[in-house]
Amino acid sequence: MQQWSRYSALVHPGVEFGFDESGGVAHFSQRTLGHPRGLSRHLNEFALAAAVHFSRETSGVGPRVLEVHFVHARPRGLEPLRTFFKTDALHFGALTNTLVLDAASLDRPQLTADARLLATIAALGQEALADRAPSVDSVRARVAVQLRAQLEQGEVRIRPLARALHMSVRTLQRRLGEEGTSFAAIVDEVRHELSCQLVRRADLSLVEIATKLGFAEFATFSRAFKRWTGVAPGAYRNQAAQRG
Repeated sequence: MQQWSRYSALVHPGVEFGFDESGGVAHFSQRTLGHPRGLSRHLNEFALAAAVHFSRETSGVGPRVLEVHFVHARPRGLEPLRTFFKTDALHFGALTNTLVLDAASLDRPQLTADARLLATIAALGQEALADRAPSVDSVRARVAVQLRAQLEQGEVRIRPLARALHMSVRTLQRRLGEEGTSFAAIVDEVRHELSCQLVRRADLSLVEIATKLGFAEFATFSRAFKRWTGVAPGAYRNQAAQRG
């Protein structure tokens, strides 16, 4: 999984994997750049299922899955997911598709391990990464930073944001289109990210959060939140409190 996350950009630059391990727990995550809820439910599920399947094939057992988080809303019929991932801890409306794994279970030897082949492929992978064109400053990332600052003031306005980036509105929209996204998509992504953080805060009312995120009406915020997570903001807050 470490290799998977390290070299995934060579397979598709628009798909990002991550892996980290601490405190006996490992997180293997995936997201599609410019698409906060992924391209589809089935691709979200496939991204994580493929990693588990490959691990089972190469080790004979596979990792012990503690939790699974998906960016899409809760679908009907969870039994196939419970059966495949062998856990009832399925969560939806997350910021990334993520497997939470028992880190010790990842130490099992791979039946197909070949140290010489790995060394060769790793060297080729590093060379390919080094040969890639230097990354440019992402307009999408810069827009997201500006949007977070705007939302602290409870507003979303494209004209002052474009001026802050020294672009016209038309140029900004064109540059975002070249990166496979749009201003509206980034607004939706940033609001989703911030809303999940803010709804967990018991010191803020849900109406305050809706206003802070630039929604004119609470009902509009509530519908958006349910689209992002599959549940109403009040239910999400209760679930977060129960999980501690």
